[in-house]
Amino acid sequence: MKVQDLINKLNKLDPNLQIYGICDEENLDSKIIDMIFDIEEISTNNAVLSRDEKRNPKITWSSEKGSQKIAVLSLTSVL
Repeated sequence: MKVQDLINKLNKLDPNLQIYGICDEENLDSKIIDMIFDIEEISTNNAVLSRDEKRNPKITWSSEKGSQKIAVLSLTSVL
């Protein structure tokens, strides 16, 4: 995605939303420090943000009480 494309897509969103990049691919190696990602999609969704028992960030897609609307960059690894 080019910078111009990213700016155009972000300009369509509420500028007060928090933005998070998410990549849920199972083949990612957590030992690799530098990874390259491509932005697949930019969207908004309702989510509950928390941490698991190991203090790792956790997201639950939900519009229940305690959720918030966030901007989401859906990322994919470039292999």
